[in-house]
Amino acid sequence: MTNPCSNCPRTTRARNTPAGAGARHYVTVDAALCQGLRQLAKTSGATLFTVLLSAFNVLLYRLSGQTDLRVGVPVANRTRVETEGLIGCFINTLVMRCEVNGRQPFSELLANVNETRRKALEYQELPFERLVQALEPERHLSHSPLFQVMFNLIDDQAPRRLQLPGLQIEEIEREQMTAHYDLVLNVVERNDQLEVCFTYNSDLFDHATIVGHGRSFGTLLQGLVHAPLQHIGQLPIRSAQAQQQVLADCQVSLALAPLPELVHLRLAAQAAPNPRQHALIHDEQQW
Repeated sequence: MTNPCSNCPRTTRARNTPAGAGARHYVTVDAALCQGLRQLAKTSGATLFTVLLSAFNVLLYRLSGQTDLRVGVPVANRTRVETEGLIGCFINTLVMRCEVNGRQPFSELLANVNETRRKALEYQELPFERLVQALEPERHLSHSPLFQVMFNLIDDQAPRRLQLPGLQIEEIEREQMTAHYDLVLNVVERNDQLEVCFTYNSDLFDHATIVGHGRSFGTLLQGLVHAPLQHIGQLPIRSAQAQQQVLADCQVSLALAPLPELVHLRLAAQAAPNPRQHALIHDEQQW
């Protein structure tokens, strides 16, 4: 997927350098909606990861109009006994392809994503670099190969502060960061809620645009929980009030030229003041 949102406001800086400035935006999914998502996963024979990844694909489709999406997904890559106890980073990246049709129900897309995830895990030990070498995609310094959007779900029930004898540890988020991808959606399960973080390249996206995408994602999650059989193209991504505002803004900005008068109306207007005279002469025939 080369452009997660073709209609998003962008800055004028050319995309000819790798990794731009990054920023984050957080959205919280409350416990009730989180429980609804888990129940949807259970009844669909899927996982919460698959439900959220499917919803993310729907959001990307609705925002960009692209029907062939590729999202990067990190995996721990500790499938061997000899690596389970080792300290270090063994993370690998899988590329999840999703073909979207606006007329298909969300339940069908969810089943497809679940099957794609199952097959991808069979090859999770294949290094991402080897995959790139084998496929030989066209390379650009401006973005990573094969995908530019990433998704990750983390189950983190550990406290944010760790208490040790004589030592207090607290997580501190860096204010300045670098975006290695155009857009990354990280979801953390914590205290029966979901903490959703949009990490984005601020050279490509305005903050207000990402804030709007965060609201759209929350509205979409609500919609698919209540109507998982709804067609993807009909799932809500805006509240009713926001949808009305969009329509109102379109009507105000649309300059409508006066419509030409229809022929039969002109004939009637011509005949009205002089009903006994000819209204039309064509090929020497009079009406």
